Amino acid sequence: YKPNNFATSQNLSISGSNDRASFYITGRYFDQTGIFRYNSDDYKMANFRAKGTIKVFPWMSLSNSTYYSAMQYHNPLNVGEEGGIWANMSDEAHPTAPLLNPDGTLTYSAAYTVGDFYYGKNGIDFDNRTFSSTTELVAKFFNNHFRVHGNFTFQNLGQGSQRRRVPVPYSVKPGVIEYLGSGINDFQKTVTKTDYFSTNLFGEYENTFNDIHHFKVLLGYNFEQSALDNTVVSRNGLIFPDAENINLALGQSIFTSGDWNRWDIVGFFSRINYQFKERYLIELNGRYDGSSKFPKDQRFGFFSSASAGWIISNESFWHVSPKGISNFKLRASYGSLGNGN
Repeated sequence: YKPNNFATSQNLSISGSNDRASFYITGRYFDQTGIFRYNSDDYKMANFRAKGTIKVFPWMSLSNSTYYSAMQYHNPLNVGEEGGIWANMSDEAHPTAPLLNPDGTLTYSAAYTVGDFYYGKNGIDFDNRTFSSTTELVAKFFNNHFRVHGNFTFQNLGQGSQRRRVPVPYSVKPGVIEYLGSGINDFQKTVTKTDYFSTNLFGEYENTFNDIHHFKVLLGYNFEQSALDNTVVSRNGLIFPDAENINLALGQSIFTSGDWNRWDIVGFFSRINYQFKERYLIELNGRYDGSSKFPKDQRFGFFSSASAGWIISNESFWHVSPKGISNFKLRASYGSLGNGN
């Protein structure tokens, strides 16, 4: 291991606002070197987020929140013995054996323990990226009694990795090179992409009549879609140990694999709330949802629920100090909710 390792973190935030608009921007970069002396397991992460709101009209506002992150990580591999570095050290490390021969080649003992790490060619490089953006519109009418909300979200997840495995050279006789893991010599690339969309549109009306009847009605629409595309390719026969592209592999052992799936969800939802004298509560909910994950004749279902409540702490006979109990309510509910998994 290294006697020490280093990490650096930089952060930057900017914000501002006035009576019509506001914004907030922040970013972070993090870099940490690994603990291994050879073939270091380094880690890097960068994040960025921006949020902003603008009042287009006195009754309408528009906002956006965007996020981006990128992560890179190098995971060293122990290919020769196909086991973990710690297990190999425990089983086969010889404290008195040297790491290198006089001619600079790895010794037999070193090849079977830390040889992969010292050689520095074997490992998996991960490169993951995330992008997400949500735009929202809010409009208010009739002295804020009627409100309309709409939002749209797009998210892209990219996960990639490159794995290289080559034999580790060592020597037990001057001028004679042997290889540990001679049957392993390949390059593998994995690419996974997920695109996600969602949109919500709903309106709500809220008002109080005669100071004792409070109504709130909500009606809305929801749509979601997610598509995943995954590809894995590998080939043996790298023409030189530092190759970083599958085109530099000429072997006959070729592996390909892929996966693709997409699902859609659509739903209509509603809710009615009624409150009498800030004491007695009734709530009714209903949803009509559909999912492409189910057979065509079983994709849609209606789900409803109802609840009733009594705020006892607002009754005239309630004399408990609010410092002790500020709110005491009884509530009962019954209903069903669909499961799309």
